[in-house]
Amino acid sequence: MSDIASSPAPWLTDTVRWWCYRLTKTFKRFQRAVQYATGRLSTDNAQHIMLDCCFGAGWHPLQILDVQETLNEAREIFTDHPALPHLIAAACSRVASKWEGNGDDSHEARRWAIEIAEEYAAHTNIKLIRWTDVLPPE
Repeated sequence: MSDIASSPAPWLTDTVRWWCYRLTKTFKRFQRAVQYATGRLSTDNAQHIMLDCCFGAGWHPLQILDVQETLNEAREIFTDHPALPHLIAAACSRVASKWEGNGDDSHEARRWAIEIAEEYAAHTNIKLIRWTDVLPPE
């Protein structure tokens, strides 16, 4: 009788799986690189590139200022406006370049970004309406 554990089939199967995994990862990285080079990079793929580059660059962020989280928080304060996503994205970019937080205060960074977005709106004659001005007091 032959021993199944000593046959080369499990080793070969594991090797093939490993190579398939590596080729898939390499293809996805190449695909993201082409999208980046042609200016068609999605938000999800941009985040993948950023995470892939962190270790190689020696950059290990302790805090991330997320535009979507900030936008959700702003939508709790202001009624929906078509310019709000753009204003929040611009404000988050400004806060990210100036922020020197200790990693525990992401709420403060989002609050500051919302205030900056409100200032940007005022400078461009966009009227952001607060929910507190619209809804009756409880």
